[in-house]
Amino acid sequence: MMIWLEHLWQDVRYGCRMLARGPAFTVIAVLSLAIGIGANCAIFSFADALLLRPLPVARPGEVLTVGSTITIEAFGISGLESSYRDYVDVRDRSKSFDGLTAFTYVTAGFATRPGAVPALKMGMLASGNLFPVMGIRPVLGRAFRPEEDRVPGRDALVVLGHALWEQQFGSDPAVLGRRVDIDPHPFTVIGVAPPEFSGMDQFVRTDFFVPLMMSPQLLTDPKAASLEARDARNLTLKGRLAPMSPGC
Repeated sequence: MMIWLEHLWQDVRYGCRMLARGPAFTVIAVLSLAIGIGANCAIFSFADALLLRPLPVARPGEVLTVGSTITIEAFGISGLESSYRDYVDVRDRSKSFDGLTAFTYVTAGFATRPGAVPALKMGMLASGNLFPVMGIRPVLGRAFRPEEDRVPGRDALVVLGHALWEQQFGSDPAVLGRRVDIDPHPFTVIGVAPPEFSGMDQFVRTDFFVPLMMSPQLLTDPKAASLEARDARNLTLKGRLAPMSPGC
C-alpha cells in the first residue's frame, strides 16, 4: 500500500513539473477539459429531462399526447397542438382514454395581494380535470371542480405551485381563500400543488394553475381567448389510456 502511494506521489510531482514548464499548454489543456466536461454534463442533463425522466404524474407510461401536427419551419421543429373545440370533440367521443386534459401556458403578472407590485410568473390554463386525470392531489386545499370548467370567465380560482407557495407565501396554510391578482384580475386561492408536481413539461416550472375557462381574462390573442375558433391551436392535450378489456 505504501509503495503504491509513493509511486502515485511521484507521478503527481512529475505531472506538476511538466505542466509548470509549459504554462500555455497547461491553460489550453485545462480549458479543453472544462469545455468537454461541461458539454457532456449539458448533453446528459438534456437527455435525462427529455428522454429518461418521466412526467411527474401517476403512472406516466399511460399518458399520451394527442393533437394535430404543427410545424414551425423557421426552427425545423414540430409538435402536437389542438384547439379547444377539437379538445371537446375528442374528449366527449373517444373511448381510448380514461380522461383527456387540455392546457396551455401563460406568462402573467402575479401579485400576492391587492395593490402589491406584480412579478412575472409562468402559469398554466388547464382543463378542470387535469389534477384528477393525472393522479395529482393538492397538499393543501383542493383542485378544480367539474362545474368550474364550464363557463368562460366565471370561476377566477387558482392553485398555487408548491415552490411559489414556499417562496412568496412562506408556506402559510392560511393562504386558502386569499385573494391574489393575476394580470390584474382578482383570483381566489383554493389549493397548493404537491412539491413533486411542477407542471406538464420537464423544462417549464409552473408557478400557478387556473381554469382554462379563464382564457378570456388572461390570453391576449382574441381568437385563442374565445375558445371557439377551431384554427386557434394553442392547447396541448394529454390523455390517460383506458385499461384494455380482458377480451382484447
